[in-house]
Amino acid sequence: MNHSPDPSGGIIAGIFLLYGFIILLSLASFVFWIIELVDVARREFRDPNTKLLWLLVVVLAHGLGALIYYFAGKPQGWLPGETPLYPQYPPQGYPPQGYQPQYPPPGAGYGQNPYSPPPPENRQE
Repeated sequence: MNHSPDPSGGIIAGIFLLYGFIILLSLASFVFWIIELVDVARREFRDPNTKLLWLLVVVLAHGLGALIYYFAGKPQGWLPGETPLYPQYPPQGYPPQGYQPQYPPPGAGYGQNPYSPPPPENRQE
């Protein structure tokens, strides 16, 4: 007579433990995804298209997208009331505030302004 314990009891317990771990990991991933989705929606970015891009990344890539946003996208934005990391708003390339373009003075004819085009030639045939 063999009175050894049944080894299948330990295997079943291990399978339940593995399933429990997978379920907890899935729930944690889902909660992290929701938190990052709300964070993208609340943050301000220099360019409104950047916000749309991050929303698409987080929604379509789920947990991986939320992880990518957490490390790469979150530092680009700021919450309302926070000081932005990039205070250059509007973005570079726009004229500075108060800029007035310099036009030639009224009455300046051809040849007086180095940037004016040459006069048209009057041809009579």
